[in-house]
Amino acid sequence: MGLGDKLNKARDEGKTEVKSSVLKEEKKVSKAGRKAKPKKEVRKLNIPFSVSENEKEWIETQASDLSKQLNIKISVSAWIRMKALADMPKEED
Repeated sequence: MGLGDKLNKARDEGKTEVKSSVLKEEKKVSKAGRKAKPKKEVRKLNIPFSVSENEKEWIETQASDLSKQLNIKISVSAWIRMKALADMPKEED
């Protein structure tokens, strides 16, 4: 009995149904390149974390208001640093 006869016999018995279903599975095609950024995140603030669009606008508004009060240009990242470091203990010499 040759190999072809064995394959025909196995096919007739239904043993190759599992193999044929495995062979018919589609392969997942991965796209080349970088993954798309989430549209809700903004990463252009010179700060080490991302924020949503609403948070970005609020931070920019706060920095702008403080700039107008002090008559000095205060950047968004400077405003964030001021708020983040406000509770930092001061060094004593």
